[in-house]
Amino acid sequence: ADAQEHLQEIPKGPALDAVLIGAVQKLEHYCIAAWGTARAFAQALEVETAVRAMERAVEDGKALDEELTQVAEEEVNPEMLALGEDE
Repeated sequence: ADAQEHLQEIPKGPALDAVLIGAVQKLEHYCIAAWGTARAFAQALEVETAVRAMERAVEDGKALDEELTQVAEEEVNPEMLALGEDE
């Protein structure tokens, strides 16, 4: 809902892409925290299948976050800055 409000105000282009990346990363960070908590409970309860599943989820979430950061730093942000210089 947070992102929806901002998305309608921003025209298509690199600024919108940056907002979308930020929104996805924000959600992913919440998920990583939740999976970490679930992993800790699973460890305390000695439920190894759940521990492994939550470890995979945390690893996948961190990998997605890193990938999005790379896209932002290497593609979106430079494009947005270049447009700012032209305007």
